[in-house]
Amino acid sequence: MAAATAADAGAMGPVISSPPLERGRPEPAAGKALVSLWLAGQWVAGAALATAVVARRAWGVNSPVFGASFKTCIGAFLFSTLILLAVGQENLLKDVRLKGGILRKIFLLASFAWAPFIMLVLAGALVMVWYVVGSQGKSIGLALVDVGFLGISALSCLVIIPTIALEVWKTKAMGCCISEKMTRSKVLKDQL
Repeated sequence: MAAATAADAGAMGPVISSPPLERGRPEPAAGKALVSLWLAGQWVAGAALATAVVARRAWGVNSPVFGASFKTCIGAFLFSTLILLAVGQENLLKDVRLKGGILRKIFLLASFAWAPFIMLVLAGALVMVWYVVGSQGKSIGLALVDVGFLGISALSCLVIIPTIALEVWKTKAMGCCISEKMTRSKVLKDQL
């Protein structure tokens, strides 16, 4: 019986296996996937913020739509922050190899575009704090804050985040230190 098995193994020919994976080699897809996931979390947070502002204006603070939108906004923002904390901002954004520092230019233009809306939010907050009793100061301040948040959300969701996502999508496969960290920790676990 043993002779028949050896003869059958020889008849099949040599067994060819794939080459072993190199340890520490970055996974290009992981970098793009994590950047895309971070951008998606930011987009959901911006859209939920705009929805919460509109729901609060239409139905009030006690409406279930406002509560769900506000919780979604907080959850998406915390999810994106968790990605940044787990991976590290340097590793997440530094490995996006965009031509000509386009990411820096997008963030610079975004800060200029957001500036008037941030000023509206701050002015509205000041009006709400320092209004004269009996005047419409509180409702005017709240309207200014709402317009500011809607502007920031609209710019983020419709212009800035899609532009960054498009630039990341157009890049070739990029190296990412994330999988290298995972590989190093896996090697350390294997040694223990």
